[in-house]
Amino acid sequence: MLGYFVLAVIFATGCVLLGRWQMDRRAETLAEINRVVTNYSAAPLPFSAAKAEFQSLDPEREWAQVELHGRYDVAGQRVVRNRPLNGQPGYEVVVPFRLSSGDAVVIDRGWLPIGNKTPGHPDSIPARRPARLPSSPA
Repeated sequence: MLGYFVLAVIFATGCVLLGRWQMDRRAETLAEINRVVTNYSAAPLPFSAAKAEFQSLDPEREWAQVELHGRYDVAGQRVVRNRPLNGQPGYEVVVPFRLSSGDAVVIDRGWLPIGNKTPGHPDSIPARRPARLPSSPA
């Protein structure tokens, strides 16, 4: 009988510890969600004010939007291989965005599945055009 009591106490202690761990995880998750919502809904920063963030991003400023003015450098577009998404093989399309100031920022234009027409390449890449975008740093 004493053995069952000891087992119940150990089990209850484990449940309390796991409950505290879950509450800590919840607090961390809520803090992350609040940071994302706050930064993402704030007015976009001009690139000149956020330029230093592109070298070393402060985690508290992650998801802050940055306003860029310029054009995509189509000649510099690259397809980055071996980027699975949800277990499916694919590519990331990245392209330099040339700013009016002469600086360049690499923009991740998205993920594409591996194509079947030409092995090792996507079937198509999204259209290219000049753009003005509010974007978070990539």
